[in-house]
Amino acid sequence: MPRWLNPVGLVHANIRDWASFIAFTVRSHPANPDGGASLLQRETAAMLFAPDQADATYAAGWYRTSRAWAKGTGTGAVLMHQGDNAKWSSAAYVAPEIGFAVLIVCNRAGMADGLDEIAQYLVANFAGTR
Repeated sequence: MPRWLNPVGLVHANIRDWASFIAFTVRSHPANPDGGASLLQRETAAMLFAPDQADATYAAGWYRTSRAWAKGTGTGAVLMHQGDNAKWSSAAYVAPEIGFAVLIVCNRAGMADGLDEIAQYLVANFAGTR
């Protein structure tokens, strides 16, 4: 990939660091009832996760949706992001209302459907079990 695509496809992190970032995202999201264990002020976090003006389904790199399995005391907010760098595929699914996230990595590109299938299995078996 060309260097100018670094922010979208060439960010490298080990799984532990990525999980730390996702845990930070779960705690920081305004929909998390246990929020506050964050470096961000609530107003800053709300701004980061607010939808872009042109598209209410996208905010700061996250696709925003809601799912019944993610419903805590609010709307069932879910943040999702999938991508690959032509060699690896990865996906993150974050449900801040229930303090739950799924991270998946595969050493093959073009695996969005497979990652989604794995995520559905993990959600069905582990969401709501904390």
